[in-house]
Amino acid sequence: MVSSFLNFWNFGVEDENIQAFKEQTESFKNAPIPASTPSYAYSKAILEAIIHLQTKHYNAATEVLKKQMNDSAEDGEYRLHSVLCWHLASIYKIAGVSDSAFHYSLKLEDMGKKFKMKDVETDANKLLYEISLQQNKKESANHWLLVYFSNRDSLLTTNNLNNIKNHYLLNNLQDLTVEISDLKQTKRIQNLLLLTIAGAIFITTFFLIILYRKNKLLKRQNLTLYKKIQVQISDHSKPKYNKSNLDEETKTDIKKRIESAMKNTDEICKEDFSLERLSILCDVNKKELSQVINEKFGQSFILLLSEYRIHEACRRINDVANSKNLTLEAIGIEVGFKARESFSRAFKRVTGLSPSDYQKIAKENYKA
Repeated sequence: MVSSFLNFWNFGVEDENIQAFKEQTESFKNAPIPASTPSYAYSKAILEAIIHLQTKHYNAATEVLKKQMNDSAEDGEYRLHSVLCWHLASIYKIAGVSDSAFHYSLKLEDMGKKFKMKDVETDANKLLYEISLQQNKKESANHWLLVYFSNRDSLLTTNNLNNIKNHYLLNNLQDLTVEISDLKQTKRIQNLLLLTIAGAIFITTFFLIILYRKNKLLKRQNLTLYKKIQVQISDHSKPKYNKSNLDEETKTDIKKRIESAMKNTDEICKEDFSLERLSILCDVNKKELSQVINEKFGQSFILLLSEYRIHEACRRINDVANSKNLTLEAIGIEVGFKARESFSRAFKRVTGLSPSDYQKIAKENYKA
């Protein structure tokens, strides 16, 4: 029963979990559990902290966990120690005590690194990201978010490889057991072991070849992108508008008109919005308009329009309450994109994130 109770709180000590496991908490509180039961003191400390959290007595809850954390450190139980540290950081975050939450999150990350617990380190990174958002430190939040994604991907990759390895070894172990029971000659056993080693080498080589091909493809794609950028740089350096009579003051005025017109989402989100329509809104001929867009914004009309439409899409995704029932494709159509593919490409170009990744972060911030 102790293990089951502790497993409930591996989901976190947020209010929704406290309410969801209220019945289980009450049952555990009234259960006659011998003091000799493994993890008895730890489970009782968690129970006491949860009872305090039910009445929003955050200070009392943290004091209980701090005492238990000191005891667990003396016993050398680093996994329990890390869970307590995670709970402390979470409670301080819930209570709005950002400095203490940040302190215990950094401590948690250090424990993850020191004892090579990648999952603990990843949980700490997520907490540090959420706390930085809570403190309105966007630069710090972006840093921890990148660290979190990096460690999460590394953790997932390691787990996947371990699963493949374990599955492979299990199959071979079963085969080996059957063979050993039938084959008693040393030579046949040696041949079987050599076959297993050869299989492992083959699988390793296979994965290395795949990795090599992927890296080669990525390098080729990067080279293509680099050449494309060089062409763009070369094009921008050419005196495209030598015969233009526009002075800097006029260009600045037209730029302001463009910015004002592009903020009119009712216009720019229309599917048929064009350079002609923008010239009408700005009261400037298309040639001069195109020149100012190229020189002052450093891009074409199409790219500029995509950028403003993507900003509007971001604003709508951020409005989680009103957009939660809309698909990303629907939002893309609303801001003027004809197809989901073109919306996704433009979104990635402007924000550096896919629409789905951006929406996931927006929902996490909304909950926080």
